[in-house]
Amino acid sequence: VEEQPVEEQPAEEQPVEEQPTEPAVQVATDGADVLVGTDSEDVFAWTLADNDKDGDVVIDFEAGTDAIDIKDILADGVDTGDFSSYLDVSTVTSDEGVTSTVLTVDSDGQGNFQGGAEQIITLEGVDLLEGVDLSDTSQVTQALQSLVDAGKLITD
Repeated sequence: VEEQPVEEQPAEEQPVEEQPTEPAVQVATDGADVLVGTDSEDVFAWTLADNDKDGDVVIDFEAGTDAIDIKDILADGVDTGDFSSYLDVSTVTSDEGVTSTVLTVDSDGQGNFQGGAEQIITLEGVDLLEGVDLSDTSQVTQALQSLVDAGKLITD
């Protein structure tokens, strides 16, 4: 009996299951901070103890990828249906034409944005609510709620 050579079959490649990576969490301190985003997903977090009237600047924030965590600044039971007393959103444009978003946070919802804010956060070079009429509270609230729903604005 003559043995027939057995043809070797190539091994089936098993798909490599990518493990989800945890986002890099960057926490502001009690001074004026400059937080720099990484090439991956970042969470930028603040606490009430981080209060600095000069505010903090976030560089390399990627809208749609990175998140802002302000849950520790806000009082318990914040009505996210109406952010207008807790969060003021504005933009500034540099002389070079670069637009940045400024988030002014009032933890108790008294709307003390002029000098009484607990935190001022500037997202350098990012128009976070691009296309939203910032003078229309309803539009701003809807846009912010969309960020909350997507996990990109963490409020509780």
